[in-house]
Amino acid sequence: MAFGQGGRTAMKKLFATLQQPIGKYLSEHENLVAPAATHSLICVNQNSPILIVTTSTRAANELTEELISYEGSNCVINFPAWETLPHERLSPKSDTVTARFKALNNVKNSETKFVVCSIRALLQPIIANDLKNSQIKIKHSQSIKMLDLIEQLSKFGYTRSDLVEKRGDFAVRGGILDLFAPDQEHPIRIDFFGDEIDELSFFAISDQRSIEKIQSEILIFPCRELLIDAEVKKRAKDLGKLFPQIQDLTSKLSEGITFEGMESLAAGVVSEFNSILDYLPAGYQIWLIDEPRIRSRAADLIKTNQEFLEAAWSNLAWSERDSNQRPIDLSKELGQGGFYTLEEIKELAKNSNILFRNLNLYSATPEDLPLTFIDELESYANKYETVIAEIEQWHKDGFQVIFTASGNGVLKRFSELLNGANLPNRFISDENLLSQEVINLLQSNLKHGFVSQEFKFVIITDKDVTGQRSSDKDLARMPSRRKKSIDPLQLKVGDFVVHEQHGVGRYLELINRSIAGVSREYLVME
Repeated sequence: MAFGQGGRTAMKKLFATLQQPIGKYLSEHENLVAPAATHSLICVNQNSPILIVTTSTRAANELTEELISYEGSNCVINFPAWETLPHERLSPKSDTVTARFKALNNVKNSETKFVVCSIRALLQPIIANDLKNSQIKIKHSQSIKMLDLIEQLSKFGYTRSDLVEKRGDFAVRGGILDLFAPDQEHPIRIDFFGDEIDELSFFAISDQRSIEKIQSEILIFPCRELLIDAEVKKRAKDLGKLFPQIQDLTSKLSEGITFEGMESLAAGVVSEFNSILDYLPAGYQIWLIDEPRIRSRAADLIKTNQEFLEAAWSNLAWSERDSNQRPIDLSKELGQGGFYTLEEIKELAKNSNILFRNLNLYSATPEDLPLTFIDELESYANKYETVIAEIEQWHKDGFQVIFTASGNGVLKRFSELLNGANLPNRFISDENLLSQEVINLLQSNLKHGFVSQEFKFVIITDKDVTGQRSSDKDLARMPSRRKKSIDPLQLKVGDFVVHEQHGVGRYLELINRSIAGVSREYLVME
């Protein structure tokens, strides 16, 4: 069994040899420079809680997995970003929205030590919903009116259907209410007896039969970040009066109807936005992992989102009613809903006495001194003889050697390789079993290994052996035909195209927009 799962012993204790020197390095340097493979280990040796910002969602997910391996899942929160831009007329996925509500609740209500997010999540304004009232608690024998629950689910963005088939659906049949919460593996069946929950269970989508009774309390979070209340309805009505061209959209909001892309109007109908810093308890630091790339990524995000705001409001993207209608300018009304700049976030942090630190791969100034006693391992590119030879030499030299992989089957196969080379090895599940007499085999989610010649410590991962770089994982799975590009000049009105992130769309036209003095062509798709 892997370390770091729930109440299991934290894997961090296996690295006690490096704890004191890393702690010394952290205390002596404000900006940090170290190999990428050591970043999670450096983070877990920081005494104060930290918000860790990465360059991308993928990097945030990988770092979260590593931190959980070191510290346990109760100590780590991953705060995801929308897959869409704030001014893009597409709604974020319901499971992303639910994960964000859960994360914000956990940040405010728990003593979590690490919050991980991408630069995109850091810069995105968060609609200032009342977190306490943005959840529904249900449990067996609870008294609650079905009509009240239906009204609340609708406000939370759930879609009423005849049959629950996907996340975010709910259905009502007599005294039974089915719903599929985005954070649950299976949909939930609520059987009412009058105004009391008589039975609560999970059921299977395939045959709609109950599969397991639920004994504990279930929390239901919203599917939408823009929750339509009385104030939102009023503001939507006023916005529609200002811009009759979008009245068909604002009228839906004013009537409490959710629709795809409604979040792009949030800044025009919501009075207050927060940043994630507003939810951090006292004592947090903010660490930027690879600050130069984060700064570049932040600038790109702001520029792209501004282009969406200024160029995307062609009415053809919404309907085909009037092909001669000119685009409308909503930049004044919706501008505040765009990304914060990194400088604005730093100013907010300064006002809240939150320290910013960088953890980079390379020194940016002469004052940035690198961590010198740990080196990243080079890839072995499936050269197993080289791996075994180096492990044998480290073992002879008295190193503490750990081999780790996320799958137990990989560990067993590597154990067989070590046995074939007459190298003693042992599976470990407790820090007390760690030994320099054997090669230690450990299940974890660490992506890449490192070596300390000074402290005679080395950890090798299965990805080091195979040469797989974690950042290439998704690209490797992508079918080759998905990589084919489309020549816009060959498209005809009505042609169907597939966008890599947003799926199937219908081509409408190619338009030209001038933004900040730069003229660009845009594909308009429905």
